[in-house]
Amino acid sequence: APEQILGRSPGPPVDAYALGCVIFDMIRGGPPFRGTTGAVLDAHLEIEAPALGSGDTALDATVAQLLAKKPDARMTAFGALADQGSGS
Repeated sequence: APEQILGRSPGPPVDAYALGCVIFDMIRGGPPFRGTTGAVLDAHLEIEAPALGSGDTALDATVAQLLAKKPDARMTAFGALADQGSGS
Protein backbone atom coordinates (compact mmCIF):
# COMPACT_ATOMS: atom_id res chain seq x y z
CA ALA A 1 0.00 0.00 0.00
CA PRO A 2 1.23 3.51 -0.71
CA GLU A 3 1.29 4.49 2.95
CA GLN A 4 3.29 1.41 3.85
CA ILE A 5 5.87 2.26 1.18
CA LEU A 6 6.20 5.63 2.90
CA GLY A 7 6.92 3.92 6.23
CA ARG A 8 3.61 4.61 7.94
CA SER A 9 2.11 2.08 10.35
CA PRO A 10 0.08 -0.67 8.73
CA GLY A 11 -3.59 -1.09 9.53
CA PRO A 12 -6.88 -2.13 7.94
CA PRO A 13 -6.43 0.17 4.89
CA VAL A 14 -3.16 -1.62 4.06
CA ASP A 15 -4.99 -4.95 4.20
CA ALA A 16 -7.74 -3.54 1.95
CA TYR A 17 -5.13 -2.42 -0.60
CA ALA A 18 -3.50 -5.85 -0.50
CA LEU A 19 -6.88 -7.52 -1.04
CA GLY A 20 -7.44 -5.27 -4.06
CA CYS A 21 -4.08 -6.36 -5.47
CA VAL A 22 -4.91 -10.04 -4.93
CA ILE A 23 -8.33 -9.75 -6.57
CA PHE A 24 -6.79 -7.81 -9.47
CA ASP A 25 -4.17 -10.53 -9.92
CA MET A 26 -6.78 -13.30 -9.79
CA ILE A 27 -9.00 -11.66 -12.43
CA ARG A 28 -6.36 -10.21 -14.76
CA GLY A 29 -3.66 -12.83 -14.29
CA GLY A 30 -1.07 -10.40 -12.98
CA PRO A 31 -0.53 -7.54 -10.56
CA PRO A 32 -1.79 -4.02 -11.25
CA PHE A 33 1.78 -2.77 -11.79
CA ARG A 34 4.78 -4.48 -13.38
CA GLY A 35 8.38 -3.51 -13.87
CA THR A 36 11.50 -3.06 -11.81
CA THR A 37 11.11 -2.86 -8.05
CA GLY A 38 11.58 0.92 -8.09
CA ALA A 39 9.10 1.40 -10.93
CA VAL A 40 6.48 -0.74 -9.17
CA LEU A 41 6.92 1.12 -5.88
CA ASP A 42 6.61 4.45 -7.68
CA ALA A 43 3.49 3.23 -9.49
CA HIS A 44 1.86 2.17 -6.22
CA LEU A 45 2.57 5.66 -4.90
CA GLU A 46 1.64 7.80 -7.88
CA ILE A 47 -0.30 6.01 -10.64
CA GLU A 48 -3.93 4.99 -10.42
CA ALA A 49 -4.32 1.25 -10.90
CA PRO A 50 -5.57 0.23 -14.32
CA ALA A 51 -9.24 -0.61 -14.60
CA LEU A 52 -9.97 -4.21 -13.71
CA GLY A 53 -12.17 -4.67 -16.79
CA SER A 54 -13.91 -7.75 -15.44
CA GLY A 55 -17.20 -6.99 -17.17
CA ASP A 56 -18.88 -6.65 -13.77
CA THR A 57 -19.16 -2.94 -12.99
CA ALA A 58 -19.77 -3.53 -9.26
CA LEU A 59 -16.65 -5.69 -8.96
CA ASP A 60 -14.61 -3.20 -10.99
CA ALA A 61 -15.74 -0.35 -8.72
CA THR A 62 -15.03 -2.35 -5.58
CA VAL A 63 -11.49 -3.22 -6.67
CA ALA A 64 -10.88 0.40 -7.72
CA GLN A 65 -11.95 1.51 -4.25
CA LEU A 66 -9.72 -1.09 -2.58
CA LEU A 67 -6.80 0.21 -4.67
CA ALA A 68 -7.40 3.87 -3.86
CA LYS A 69 -4.18 5.75 -3.12
CA LYS A 70 -5.59 7.50 -0.04
CA PRO A 71 -6.20 5.10 2.87
CA ASP A 72 -9.35 6.97 3.92
CA ALA A 73 -10.90 6.28 0.51
CA ARG A 74 -10.63 2.50 0.87
CA MET A 75 -13.38 0.38 2.35
CA THR A 76 -12.02 -1.48 5.34
CA ALA A 77 -15.10 -3.06 6.91
CA PHE A 78 -16.08 -6.53 5.75
CA GLY A 79 -19.73 -5.51 5.81
CA ALA A 80 -19.05 -2.70 3.32
CA LEU A 81 -17.26 -5.10 1.01
CA ALA A 82 -20.10 -7.63 1.27
CA ASP A 83 -22.64 -4.89 0.52
CA GLN A 84 -20.68 -3.91 -2.61
CA GLY A 85 -20.68 -7.51 -3.80
CA SER A 86 -24.43 -7.82 -3.43
CA GLY A 87 -25.16 -4.61 -5.32
CA SER A 88 -26.53 -2.85 -2.20
